[in-house]
Amino acid sequence: MEFRQMEYFLAVVENKGINGAAAALGVAQPTVSQALRGLERELGVRLFHRIGRGMVLSAAGRSLVGPSRQVLRDVAAAAEQLTASDGAIVGRLDIMAFPALTSGTIVDLIAEFCRRYPQARVRFSELEREDNLESLIRDGHCEFAVAHLPLEAGEGLEIVELGEQEYRLVYPAGTELPEGAGTSFGNAGHSHGIRSSRGSDG
Repeated sequence: MEFRQMEYFLAVVENKGINGAAAALGVAQPTVSQALRGLERELGVRLFHRIGRGMVLSAAGRSLVGPSRQVLRDVAAAAEQLTASDGAIVGRLDIMAFPALTSGTIVDLIAEFCRRYPQARVRFSELEREDNLESLIRDGHCEFAVAHLPLEAGEGLEIVELGEQEYRLVYPAGTELPEGAGTSFGNAGHSHGIRSSRGSDG
């Protein structure tokens, strides 16, 4: 298995087809097709199901996504390490989080990280759900995910509590709130208004 084959395979996954992968990579479509067919022959499995003009990952293809992403990240990190100053921490740290959680403590931690390791880069991506955190980390989408508690850590993963987040309830003067709504945010849901789902910006 060659590095180029894994790169093209992931490009097809991320761009949902050979045409999109070829455009993203800046190569001809037949080049991507040949690399993909060669990888499937070498592994002896189908990585995609061809449905019309679309392509859907097979079970074997899904199992290859995480390891392929990790290999590409390791190669990129090794290349950056070679050009870095002695002992410097380099590379890119990918973090996924709900927009509402990218403030306060997490910002302070990232600022301190960047101060200590100025040659490293940090990239934030928006987290849409909390029920797939384990697969996002294992498949190489990110190294860290910032989410709400409670959470259950899968095998090989750890959870660190970063702190508590305060919320403020704003409502029209004269509105009658249920007893205890000042200390229990959930009670406010009985009032007429709009409730946002867990993890949303609202």
